[in-house]
Amino acid sequence: METNNKKNQPQGPDSFAAQIMAAETTIALKKNAAEKEENLKRKVFPWKAALSAVFFLAAAFIVYRSIPELRSIRFERQPLRFGSYATDSAADRCINNLWTMAAAMRKGGKMLPRLFCPVSGKAYIISGSKVSCPNPAAHKAKKLYADNKTIIPFLEK
Repeated sequence: METNNKKNQPQGPDSFAAQIMAAETTIALKKNAAEKEENLKRKVFPWKAALSAVFFLAAAFIVYRSIPELRSIRFERQPLRFGSYATDSAADRCINNLWTMAAAMRKGGKMLPRLFCPVSGKAYIISGSKVSCPNPAAHKAKKLYADNKTIIPFLEK
């Protein structure tokens, strides 16, 4: 092989191929390094994935803890009234009966429906334009009545 003034650099067709291969290798290495750097920029780091997992688990735990409260929600609506809504289902039935009787009174009906308090079993007390529960204490109330002016029952605890 021929050599130039430069130390041990081969000349000729073999040396040109070696230079091309070296250049291609250098280009490939630079290209790989650039791809790795770009992949690192796009890659989701483990701490981001861990943080996402923690947020997901926290949300799942909150939903799990609220399941009993979601189950206890009553889907039946309580009847409209003035006063307290902290009543049981028997008081709600009594209030529905008062609604019915007050509406019949408002319509001017002489024959009122014969309804009874669901707790005491006694007939409702009708006095003038007012219908009241015979035993409001059974519903843990002081007063439980409706009149034909407003029709809306009133419950005082």
